[in-house]
Amino acid sequence: MLIEPLNFIALEPPALRRGDPDTTVWTDNLGADVAYGATRGGWHWLRVAGAGSYRFPANGSGRNIVVDVVPENEADLVVDSFYRTVVPMALQAYGHEILHGSAVALAGETSGGEATGGQVVAMCAAPGTGKSTIAFAMQRRGARAVADDAVVIRRGEHGEQWRHQVQPLPFALRLREASADHFASPAKSEVLVGRGAAVEAPSEPLPLAAVVLLERGESSLTLTPLSAADAFPALLSQSYAFTMTDGRRKRAMMANFIGLARTVPVYRLAYPSGLEHLDAICAAMEGLMRAAD
Repeated sequence: MLIEPLNFIALEPPALRRGDPDTTVWTDNLGADVAYGATRGGWHWLRVAGAGSYRFPANGSGRNIVVDVVPENEADLVVDSFYRTVVPMALQAYGHEILHGSAVALAGETSGGEATGGQVVAMCAAPGTGKSTIAFAMQRRGARAVADDAVVIRRGEHGEQWRHQVQPLPFALRLREASADHFASPAKSEVLVGRGAAVEAPSEPLPLAAVVLLERGESSLTLTPLSAADAFPALLSQSYAFTMTDGRRKRAMMANFIGLARTVPVYRLAYPSGLEHLDAICAAMEGLMRAAD
């Protein structure tokens, strides 16, 4: 997969508004509109509030991501939204699936001692549950973070050992203020995905070993496997979609998530609130990842 440099253009983008029958609206956890998407004139359009209006070809394949933007803000914010929001949505429109979550991999090595990417565990949850915080903590313990906010799931090619894989994208872990203070790291408002991120991101997909659904606020830490019947609606609730008005793409999305629920282990990890529980949470995640190796 090749992500082309973002192309800045000057034209009048289509007006995308809440209430238009062809327009999908995304909101934040407070209910405010943050993005609008629609397909018009052979282009998929995605307007990200405060960043700009992005377009990518409606007939794209996902092997080569080409995006134009009509900017509304300074370049750094436009590029950040391109990598964090637009590229994942373009891949979803082109046939991959997207989970709202972070992902980590335990580093492995070949028999010759060379480092490998390791198997990936995706962590999904509602905003503010602690996905990025856990990924950041695990990274400090030796794991490798491979996604934040959007985990791109792709099917392995015929004959490959792994049926589902994670496609790494340029990203940056973004911590809320309490977590940033705990780690003495920059808060999310200070962290942007920059122009050089595409060079640093690995291009080869990594095997998906499991998906963990996080639930914060429980009295004790428990890790529970889910049946495929329970996993399917739980995974679907954590998905992103460019549009649900395309019947063919919607049917393919349902089939893809049924396949994911049937073939990839899905767990629910419940844990108490408080950063003092991070070590126990990370240890439970690491045990799960080693068992899947």
